[in-house]
Amino acid sequence: MNDSCPRRAFRPNSNPRESTALHFAYILGFCIFYVPVELVIFSVRRLYGVRSNRIPLLTDLARTLNRKASTTIPGSTLHFLSLDIAGKKVLSSRRYSRYRRNIYHGLNHPAVSGYWVSCGSIAEKCQPRDCDFVVLIIHGGGYVRGHPAILLPGYLRMGEIFSNSGLKVGLFALEYTLAPAGAFHTQIGQARAAYDYLITDCSVHPDKIVVMGESAGGHLAISLMISLVLARQRSYEVPENCKPPACLVLVSPWVNMMQKEQPNLEDDTDMLSQCCLNQWSQLVFPGDYAGGPRTETARTYRNFAAGPPNHLGVSWKQILPKACWVSAGGDELFLPDIQKFVNYAEGAGAMIDLEVAPGKPHAWPAIEGFIRQSSFLALSMDEGSEKVASRLLSGFDLIAARIIERMQA
Repeated sequence: MNDSCPRRAFRPNSNPRESTALHFAYILGFCIFYVPVELVIFSVRRLYGVRSNRIPLLTDLARTLNRKASTTIPGSTLHFLSLDIAGKKVLSSRRYSRYRRNIYHGLNHPAVSGYWVSCGSIAEKCQPRDCDFVVLIIHGGGYVRGHPAILLPGYLRMGEIFSNSGLKVGLFALEYTLAPAGAFHTQIGQARAAYDYLITDCSVHPDKIVVMGESAGGHLAISLMISLVLARQRSYEVPENCKPPACLVLVSPWVNMMQKEQPNLEDDTDMLSQCCLNQWSQLVFPGDYAGGPRTETARTYRNFAAGPPNHLGVSWKQILPKACWVSAGGDELFLPDIQKFVNYAEGAGAMIDLEVAPGKPHAWPAIEGFIRQSSFLALSMDEGSEKVASRLLSGFDLIAARIIERMQA
């Protein structure tokens, strides 16, 4: 983690240019013009049983409004509302203010942009090479928005779980170029650079690296694994920075980025909008479109649920590390494709486990963690608040527990 030398830091994304007033105007317009209409449609749908009412009323309403917001409010506004790049809210919180010197430090590196969430523990820092293992975190956001700071409380909570288990763990969160500023596979190069940074600059052995990706970050994490295996194929002697990590963790990975139709009302139980996903996918793969010639990049990386990657000359067993854990929500839009991907990987002999949380939406640890983070940050660090903290950010507790199980197996 030696990033003190004076060099120009790489920053892949610029800050949104729209004024704060314009962002709030978009939100106000949505509330005035779209919410009332959506409430009427929602009420009729629930009242007359256009769809089964197995989802609780308020949960169904929240997911419905989120789908509508994602298609009507500009992405830059949604990004603005959730973003605190400096991490001021976390660093000044009751829970973490005393540890602010040890957490959330931006990396000063010419080829890699990211943040050391913590290294060792929040109370005592150490060098990455001295950690029991390091987690490379790749955030989600459909490749069009997202930032490591958005889920910072959840990542710090994972660090607490690791420390409570007697482990020294580094948490490094990658910041990659968002679309349309960078189309695929710009992001793969940046993920490879981060992986190389941990191994070469930080002297962390691949056997001590966990790669964790959520949603679009899960897609990028799988793409990184493919990039590594292709590099190994081209090498007579495999260098350290091409070897697979010890473990891959995928939280609601976006494994199929092909254009798809919107689900019918009966199946539309998630907070994601397929219409919005189609738009984002086209920004990520601009040269690949329905009826047109497939680009080699899209053929390799756009759909991991279509079958084994036979055209690459490798199997999922060769691509994935020895330990792979996948999390999904029972109500999420991606679940059928995630199940196909896992089945293909299992069929190839890969060691992969899928854990589905009944009734949960897409990326449920991140969604629930984001909604509850203010309550979590208001807690002190004493033992009396541990049960409350575990309940508020249960998804991140689960992820940390599954990582520990696989790294200690």
